[in-house]
Amino acid sequence: MTSAVFNKYDSLVVGTGNILENEEFKKAKNPTQEMLICVKPRIIELEQKQGTLSSNTKDLVSLVCDETEVNGIENEAGSIKIVAKIFLNEFAENSLNEAIEYLLKNCSTTPSVILAYHPTSRTDSEKFIWADNNIKCKGNFKFLWKKLRVARDAGIIGQLGIADMDLDTILDIFDDKNFDFTILQINTQTCCVVPPELQQFCKDHDIQLLTHSDPQVIFPSHHLDEISLKDFKMKWTVRYLETLVCRGILTKKGFIVKFVKALNVKKSDI
Repeated sequence: MTSAVFNKYDSLVVGTGNILENEEFKKAKNPTQEMLICVKPRIIELEQKQGTLSSNTKDLVSLVCDETEVNGIENEAGSIKIVAKIFLNEFAENSLNEAIEYLLKNCSTTPSVILAYHPTSRTDSEKFIWADNNIKCKGNFKFLWKKLRVARDAGIIGQLGIADMDLDTILDIFDDKNFDFTILQINTQTCCVVPPELQQFCKDHDIQLLTHSDPQVIFPSHHLDEISLKDFKMKWTVRYLETLVCRGILTKKGFIVKFVKALNVKKSDI
């Protein structure tokens, strides 16, 4: 069920802060478990603070801003690298801008951004309509990508990347031949062997080809009851990784998630 504390809100934005400091995080076996382990304590903390939460707004925001100093080393230009992945399972014009806005609140340097766009059907949350070669999905991806290009060109974010897109789809969507992404992620669970033609494409266009094991829906709806948000749904998720370049070590990892009351979400097949 949904906690009475959150019933009065239409949306909830929660940041986990640096989860590498969470001992329970080490028990997680997949990205979904990571989120559940690290978001749940933040929800409980908010419930315990119910008397101090604002009642003058329908949108509750609770972020944990990490320190920008790592083991005595100040964040100098080039010393810190941040790569963020934005997970979207539905199209909404403001979702991408919102996700970037909250990401930047937790960044000590300009982040690179990877877009994982996996729209699901309004009638079956397990059905990914992108796989049906849905024309609307491609048009919506182009719209989102244009927003990312604008943000990059304005210096708001750095390099761009995409996740889980085969070569035929890439050639179809980027029909202007402006392959301006520098990272391509391929899921190891659905693509055991990277097609040679995709490897060659990445080599020819100086694109870094990486593998990952993220599920297409990083936080399935059946987990919402476990964090007292049964009447909500996930609108978007950002996962960010911060690396100390000079040492080659991961220094921070965190999630920022927006949950929205299910009744306030306009359902669509795009």
